Amino acid sequence: MSPKKLSYYRTHFREAVKKNGVVCLECGSIFKALGQHLGKHIAYRNGGRIGSPRGGNMDCTMVAEAPVLPVGYVVSASWIADRRIILAGYRLADLLTRVVDT
Repeated sequence: MSPKKLSYYRTHFREAVKKNGVVCLECGSIFKALGQHLGKHIAYRNGGRIGSPRGGNMDCTMVAEAPVLPVGYVVSASWIADRRIILAGYRLADLLTRVVDT
């Protein structure tokens, strides 16, 4: 997806919800399970989970020290959480409108 189109969806995020899925506002791909995509690429940093055991350690109790969160992680996670809350509000409002109108 072009950067211009992705920028459009970021400002008009309601239009990012389509019949065949939801446009990811991070990468521009369309997913039916956006939560799983966001978890994999944002929360788990593309498979590099924060504080996960490395070097043959079996569990987190054997890790000498936990790494610090990457720069911008909290800001990115907060931004995504805010957007997901807003989209959930829109979905709830649409559902309530349909229920009340029938």
